[in-house]
Amino acid sequence: MLHWLKFDPENGEWSVIDGELILDTPVDSDFLMEFSPLTSFNGDLDLRAKTRWVGAVQRAIAGISSQKSGSVGYTFQISKAGKYTAKKWNAVDLFPESIFAYKESDAINNMGTNNLRVITQGDLFKLYINGVFIDEVQDNLFAQGRVGIYAFHGKVTFDNFEVRWS
Repeated sequence: MLHWLKFDPENGEWSVIDGELILDTPVDSDFLMEFSPLTSFNGDLDLRAKTRWVGAVQRAIAGISSQKSGSVGYTFQISKAGKYTAKKWNAVDLFPESIFAYKESDAINNMGTNNLRVITQGDLFKLYINGVFIDEVQDNLFAQGRVGIYAFHGKVTFDNFEVRWS
């Protein structure tokens, strides 16, 4: 079951067409749009989502969130401009703290479909784009919580969101 975390029309619109979840967020919005199962996960995770850009907005962002509990947790995101980053939400600040600055990656398809994957093993996060290992992060602040998919500054589709845990 999916639910809306920030039900506010200013955050954008969502729809499902041909089995794809479409998140359409205003380019000038300060809020992201996220969908997340009600289940909270504890332990190692393998998260996967297929995402596709819709439209020409270079600022468009698609991502996977993990260990989310209220306003805390981690996000791994890519931008249509061909960059990626990992962030930490700490519930104190409105905007997340970057674990590392945006990095460019040739693995990102900025004209179409991207397969995102995050593997968590204890405090280690392994990040993949289109089957290519691109980075890893170590952080142990949050150990459990919900997972989700989200969009920011544009229109993005999601399909085949998969969660495996141990």
